[in-house]
Amino acid sequence: PNSGSNTVTQLDTKTGKLNWTFDLNVIRQKSNPSRTTVDANGHVWLGLRGGNEVVWISMLGKLKKVVKVGNVPRAITVDLDGNVWAGAWKDNTVTKINGKTGEVMLTVRGVPCPYGAVTDINNNIWVVNNCKWNNSNTITKLKSDGSILGRFPAPGAYGIATDANGQIWSANWVGSCLLRIANNGSSLGCIPLKARPRGVAVDANGHVWVPCSHIGKTVTKLVVRLSPTGQTVGRYTDVGRHSIGVAVDADGFVWIISYGD
Repeated sequence: PNSGSNTVTQLDTKTGKLNWTFDLNVIRQKSNPSRTTVDANGHVWLGLRGGNEVVWISMLGKLKKVVKVGNVPRAITVDLDGNVWAGAWKDNTVTKINGKTGEVMLTVRGVPCPYGAVTDINNNIWVVNNCKWNNSNTITKLKSDGSILGRFPAPGAYGIATDANGQIWSANWVGSCLLRIANNGSSLGCIPLKARPRGVAVDANGHVWVPCSHIGKTVTKLVVRLSPTGQTVGRYTDVGRHSIGVAVDADGFVWIISYGD
């Protein structure tokens, strides 16, 4: 997603070639696209923070559907059944969308300030509740039928990911550490990173990749790699300034979005 130009772009992960760019002005001007996910068919789902839409685009860059959800969608994930969950930050709601038809299946209310989301190995949905950049943040766990299974402390939570063991990893931007949470919601501690983490992704070997945008208040170039049990096994500075987003492709390569560059 390219917030400044109001577009979304697809890259070929094997070559780096730009395949296509979709202009979101046909849906909403200044739509401010951000959270983006890709389903098992290669279709793209993204939330427009400037409105109340989730946009469904085919893997070839063709518009399939615009789905109305709550205001300011900032969390989005695809579950194991191929359905899409979108959290509306301003409305404190999470909407489940049929991944085959684009129809709204249900809306869960009372989920504070959804900011990010991920689906675990049990098809449960975990939603970061980031109302303020402080230690009051939480993470809500939802069942696939929309029932709330719990809400757990997650100080400073920003990015979120899960691993093959069902553990939840979330970046504590305020505390300069990485939260590790068991699947039952119990805290496994916050691992010091000596930098402020943003996005989180887990590779096929269970290693956790965390871009860190700042050290203190200073913008930095840093990505930290941790083992499946939380030990730091690498710190990489050959990336762009103010790195925030991260993903792992099907070949195991790690992609970093560097906001400052």
